[in-house]
Amino acid sequence: MESDDSHLQALELNAVVLACLSGLFGVYIILFILALWSIFGRKGTAHRRLRVITVAMFLVLLCHFISKALQFYRAGQRNPPEDERHRWTTPLSLVSNMTTTFSGLISDGLLAWRFYIIYERKKWALYVPLIIVTLNTLMCGSADAFHLAIYFRTTEYFETALLPAVILAGVVWGWIMFALNTVLTSMILLRIVYMYKETGSELYASIVHAVVESAMVTWFGLLMYEVLSLLSLRSRGNDEVDLGYIGISLLPVFFGISQAMITVRLGFRLEPTSSSPFPTSALHSHSLRFRPQTTVTTSAEGSTSGVDRRSRSSGKRSADEQGESVVRFSRTSKSHELPSSIL
Repeated sequence: MESDDSHLQALELNAVVLACLSGLFGVYIILFILALWSIFGRKGTAHRRLRVITVAMFLVLLCHFISKALQFYRAGQRNPPEDERHRWTTPLSLVSNMTTTFSGLISDGLLAWRFYIIYERKKWALYVPLIIVTLNTLMCGSADAFHLAIYFRTTEYFETALLPAVILAGVVWGWIMFALNTVLTSMILLRIVYMYKETGSELYASIVHAVVESAMVTWFGLLMYEVLSLLSLRSRGNDEVDLGYIGISLLPVFFGISQAMITVRLGFRLEPTSSSPFPTSALHSHSLRFRPQTTVTTSAEGSTSGVDRRSRSSGKRSADEQGESVVRFSRTSKSHELPSSIL
């Protein structure tokens, strides 16, 4: 009877995970298609790097989704074979943990690079976040590799000696990532709001830009994971659903959604090459908004030339003055424009 209850509880847990994960993964697929479309056919180092990051994140999340789907399928078996843990449970857990860690590396790496670009390529803005991201990833990845010890030691040894270290490393990894994302997201938000305040741009554009560029979606995903982990610790031993497991299972998709949103914005914002089939985005240059146009009018009862010379010369001077004002406006706007290149 007790084994039946544990079987139903495991099946319920994996069903909740797969249902929530399927919905979020569907949203990510839509954004992934938009991201590929925004950078498709464009040449240059920036677009090439965006394509590599986008495809790498998709492959990682696809492996994560497949591993969770297989875990749900294996949990539905009432009489699993004796070697179930070695053949399925441990490999699927290892793939799930490693994809979570690697997707976090891609997400935090992109956020650190955007932070470096937005803060005008200052050395400290690059090396400090990247060092933290690298050390945090190595720590969590090493703990994930402890699952392989089950093939060289007994299952009891892994559960008593190594499993607590794996769980602790995952908790520390999450809190370090949450703290780093909080600092970087806040500083990017402040920078973007300040720049838009200086240029006097629209409030809606400022909000959209700030939410996307600061990877706020990732921050909300990490906040969800930390809250669910704390609730899981309080309810441990009460035979309730493991909320921490649900949070860590859904977290990688938040990384993918945030990365895809940044790629879509950068893909449409970056200046395309002459061979690109896509038009220049209106977000790329503020100087395109107020470009004056001059018209030449002719008199129906004028002389044989059809245009008065004095009117033509005064119109020429007016057009020159307007052109100079466009140049001044363009230079002023360009000095306040946020950098969009990921190079």
